[in-house]
Amino acid sequence: EDAPRGEGFLADVVADWEHDCAVAAESGVRVVNIRTGLVLGGGAPLLSLLGASSRVGGGRLGSGEQHFPWIGVDDLADIYHRAVVDSSLVGPVNAVAPEDITEGEFAATLAEAQKVRVPLRVPVPAVGPAVLLGKDGAAELALADQHARPVVLSNLGHRFRFTTARDLLAHELG
Repeated sequence: EDAPRGEGFLADVVADWEHDCAVAAESGVRVVNIRTGLVLGGGAPLLSLLGASSRVGGGRLGSGEQHFPWIGVDDLADIYHRAVVDSSLVGPVNAVAPEDITEGEFAATLAEAQKVRVPLRVPVPAVGPAVLLGKDGAAELALADQHARPVVLSNLGHRFRFTTARDLLAHELG
């Protein structure tokens, strides 16, 4: 939550909306800036695309070494609810699960959850996400190394429903 500002279009959008919220904060209104990780839910576009890739043997995106700051849709709803009712929550809040996982580790966990029998031998080259998201979208979303941690929530003793991708995927994928 206290990391320096990122680069690119999405970082600009976040900086702009947080700047606009500062007006309310300066007038005494409690403001919570929720910075959302990659939202995973059964049938959600992101999970569907990654799942389809792993079912045909596609593994990690790019190097796979980039951090994968995910959040389950149920946990995200809990965080938004808490932002409304908990007056101790204020300022930037990373809405990400506590698990520290790389994209390559996530790809392997997803394949295991789907009971994929095809080995994940084919890394998805950087051009793959660029076709779907555009060059900037791929760089800022799929291939970015965003090591976001839920420090504010953890310090408040927030209880996550799903603390590991394995548990979340078992719930979302059945």
